[in-house]
Amino acid sequence: MLYFLQCANDYGGPRKEFFRLVMLSIKEKYFDKGIREHLADDYETVGILMGLSIVQNGTIPQFLDQELMEQIFNEASPQPCILHLRNGLAKLGIYLVILFSFSLLTIVLSD
Repeated sequence: MLYFLQCANDYGGPRKEFFRLVMLSIKEKYFDKGIREHLADDYETVGILMGLSIVQNGTIPQFLDQELMEQIFNEASPQPCILHLRNGLAKLGIYLVILFSFSLLTIVLSD
């Protein structure tokens, strides 16, 4: 794997570092100062990159607060940015997996 003009065997470290840097940039540009409506079309790509990060590292990016998670996974008519983000996650199947997990958790907690 060629990573910043350096060769490395990828046993997970360079890949995780790549996604850590990508998620840091996404957090700063698209979430630190609130949702950016003027960049709404970009949020589908953001969702795809988040989905790839989840697939590679197995975790949801930690900068998504509970309110934003509710908007992404529970709101029936979300704002355009959230809808695009949801569509990006859906392209990798992540949206349905997380939605199903939330549904199961809700059922378990209500019993």
